[in-house]
Amino acid sequence: MAAAGFAWWSGDEGRRRGAAQCAARRGEEDVDIGADNEYEDGELYEVKVKSDKKVLVTRIKGQLFAVGALCSHYNAPLKKGVLGVDHITCAWHDAEFDLKTGKCVNGPGLKAIPTYPIRVNRGRVLVTLPSDMQDHVEPTLAKRDPKDKRVYAIVGAGAAGMAAAETLRQEGFTGRILMFGREDHPPYDRAVLSKNLHADVKKIVLRDHDFMKSAHIEYLNNSIVTHVDAKAKRIQLDDGDTYSYDKVLIATGAEPRKLFVPGHDCQNVFGLRRPEDARQIANFAKRGMRVVIVGSSFIGMEIAATLARKGCSVSVVGMETVPFERVLGLKVGAMFKKLLEEQGVEFWGNAIVKRFRGRHKAEWTRGEDMKGTPVEGVELTNGEVLACDAVVVGAGVIPNATLVEGVSMAKDGSILVDALLQSRDEPSLFAAGDVATFPYYKTGLDTRIEHWDVALQQGRTAAKNMMDKHQPFSTVPFFWTMIFGKSIRYAGHVKEFDELVVEGDLSKYQFVAYYIKDDKIEAVATCGRDPAAVGIAEAMRLNIMPTGSEVALGFCNAEMILARLKEYHKKPVKTRKR
Repeated sequence: MAAAGFAWWSGDEGRRRGAAQCAARRGEEDVDIGADNEYEDGELYEVKVKSDKKVLVTRIKGQLFAVGALCSHYNAPLKKGVLGVDHITCAWHDAEFDLKTGKCVNGPGLKAIPTYPIRVNRGRVLVTLPSDMQDHVEPTLAKRDPKDKRVYAIVGAGAAGMAAAETLRQEGFTGRILMFGREDHPPYDRAVLSKNLHADVKKIVLRDHDFMKSAHIEYLNNSIVTHVDAKAKRIQLDDGDTYSYDKVLIATGAEPRKLFVPGHDCQNVFGLRRPEDARQIANFAKRGMRVVIVGSSFIGMEIAATLARKGCSVSVVGMETVPFERVLGLKVGAMFKKLLEEQGVEFWGNAIVKRFRGRHKAEWTRGEDMKGTPVEGVELTNGEVLACDAVVVGAGVIPNATLVEGVSMAKDGSILVDALLQSRDEPSLFAAGDVATFPYYKTGLDTRIEHWDVALQQGRTAAKNMMDKHQPFSTVPFFWTMIFGKSIRYAGHVKEFDELVVEGDLSKYQFVAYYIKDDKIEAVATCGRDPAAVGIAEAMRLNIMPTGSEVALGFCNAEMILARLKEYHKKPVKTRKR
């Protein structure tokens, strides 16, 4: 006889009702989201399941997956993204989420997206949902074990450092984690500063102090590391304190390069690295203020756009003919020069700064020592003088690696590491981010990439290899920028290219630019064509890209590359043997 409150059914009906009853007891609900044949391989479906909630459903080679519908970085809809072998990639900033675990495995997301049980019953697709659906969830972290005496240190509390600390716990490390940071703030999204000079640090932190405490990450803020002895495995601070470690990650990033020309010590000459720098620059973000940006880098151009929107009179001084010429090429750079000029920004190309002029006692001073004298002009080598109230220097960065002793360094002062991001001399030392020179997996050539997204992923990879996971860094580099509302996404890496092929219309800011070397597409830049950049990055990983000739001759385009991806994820059709 059946127990009170239960009934018995046979076959599929019994299994269906039994599963529904078990779900109900767990506070969950089985929701019918349609017929099985409505979900095709390689497609993404956003399904409304409650009054204000949605799930993302996809199918790869016949297997169904159900996950949260929003990226944990900036809440972008994942339906607009691209499907990978076992992950979904956000179209905005290349954040990748594992479809089985929900963990962010690449890109700028730290929180995971929820995953939901999904199954097919009698031709209907059922997804099991909790009563309190969340857009994002915290990944599972290992607990600190006092018996585990290992000490892993992280020098630097930026993107790479924070990603490494969290990954260590996600991967099961139970020893002690020390993270040294120069600043008072917890790790924050530094890339925001050039786009929002008034950003509140509390709103852009990657992880706050409470998270550090819960994850048993000992965050030593306001700690200035002066020396890392790689052979002795010892860290020294400026106050004389020393710490021993078993393994260490150097994630100290880079500092803005200073222009040591006459007048470089004038008042109101700034670089941008920290929130305090942003606040100083923000004092001049007012209508009528004149600001000169030295350097046509991505950060410099973002600052120029930010200040121009505030009503400033902005001039940009660049050594190249057009902005981004070295990275994006003359055609794309010319488009950005036109965009700047349309927004009232002056661009001075092929220009070099001779000196910064200051005003002292109503006279122009040209002496070497102008410390404390307000800057009032930027003199170029061609004799032009650009009057200004402030200067922002964005002329590249210098790796912060001089504190490390006992490892090989590249010519630019960065730390030489192997494919595991491990020092080529000392196996207990790793490096990630702007401070690391590593072999690029597509060419084997030593490379250093100053991308925030790369720093995050290298932090994750280094942490896994500190735990002997033996995972080479083989990510396709990705970065993004936004200038006057135009978003540029760049995937891949190439220092020099033989040919630039543009698909689309540059004048309308809707294009895909292909950077080709030896008939291989090594990188792309896109504008107004999402999700082309992340889709092409995925195709690069899978080695299903067309040749440069195929693109140049019009035999293949971005839409066709995305179609190749969808075909890749389809279940092979079985043919009947005869």
